[in-house]
Amino acid sequence: MLKKSYIKYSSMAIMIFGLGVGLSAISSGKSNYNSNFSNPALFQESDFITDYDSYEKLTADAEIVVSGKVKNVIPFLNEYERVFTKYNFEIHDVLKGVPNNETITVVNEGGDIPYADYLEGRREYLKAKFTPDVYDKLLENAKLNNEILNVYWCGVSNVQENDNLLLFLNKSLANDNEYIITGTSYYGKFNFDTSINIISREVPQEKSAFFGNDKSTNKNNNNVKSEMSISLSDLSMQVAGVRDNSQEMWNKYKNAYINAKNEHKK
Repeated sequence: MLKKSYIKYSSMAIMIFGLGVGLSAISSGKSNYNSNFSNPALFQESDFITDYDSYEKLTADAEIVVSGKVKNVIPFLNEYERVFTKYNFEIHDVLKGVPNNETITVVNEGGDIPYADYLEGRREYLKAKFTPDVYDKLLENAKLNNEILNVYWCGVSNVQENDNLLLFLNKSLANDNEYIITGTSYYGKFNFDTSINIISREVPQEKSAFFGNDKSTNKNNNNVKSEMSISLSDLSMQVAGVRDNSQEMWNKYKNAYINAKNEHKK
């Protein structure tokens, strides 16, 4: 049985677009570890350039809009030691664009990663942050207990195997064979209840919901609220004829991506 671990943390330098973060997000914030929590946790935050409050806005900026099922979920640390999740997405319906395959690869910010992998991937930084002795003890316990680190992106639940979703997607600047979510999973990831044919977006929870006094997480609980509910057929009609703005947005965020990478090197 895998145990779950949680680190209280706000990410810096998540970057944008091709590094795994979707259109409209630039990260900010600071890191702080709170030892009052018996289970450490990671909570990544971001400032957003664009607020996507309608299907029309999302459709205009997305290259493709597809519904389908999540398969082969793989969490990983990217080159900037940030947690992302890569997964296959089996496409069932296409509302916009031409996907590069019937099953595509999506890279999503956040994820559920073995805690030992995270600790070893950020060894030098965390040894300096916690002291080598504390770091070694954390790593020992993580391996002994097979702990899983849950990394939450702006209060949104992480994708799970066999999730049915509707996604607004753009090609990654880092890899033409991968897609990222328009506006990140905060805006462009929708749950799809296939039993009633209804799509809805999860209302992101505040950080306190994940780090309450009971030292537990509300991940996947029944109190998660939703918004923008609509049937797939109604959505298809609603976004028909929306002006395509995806190339303009791609060029805009390509420049922002290059600037962010150059800034990170300084």
